[in-house]
Amino acid sequence: MNTILKIITNFFENIFILFLIAFTLNGCSFSTDIEKNLNLIEQVQVALEMEKINTKVYAKTLHELKENNPLMITPLKDFWGNDFFYQRKENGKDYILISKGKDGIINTNDDMQ
Repeated sequence: MNTILKIITNFFENIFILFLIAFTLNGCSFSTDIEKNLNLIEQVQVALEMEKINTKVYAKTLHELKENNPLMITPLKDFWGNDFFYQRKENGKDYILISKGKDGIINTNDDMQ
């Protein structure tokens, strides 16, 4: 009886591990929406930094960033599907990048930078 219990327990442990692997490989995780959104912001920031390395200034718009880098897979929308607020400073040496958050409205409590 003890051996059967061990076999059943081992079986379900293996199923759980396979489930976790499949869940992760499908792009799913236990991350919160906020963590996922911060990751998207970071991806855009990295793409902007690469653009600055190549051109000495940041892109005027996020669409220009995408046009200059046609192979770029970085999304231009936040986790909730809202366009990022992006503004390049006048000298092209700095920028503002904000996710408008779940409500999609700039300058509210759920905005993220």
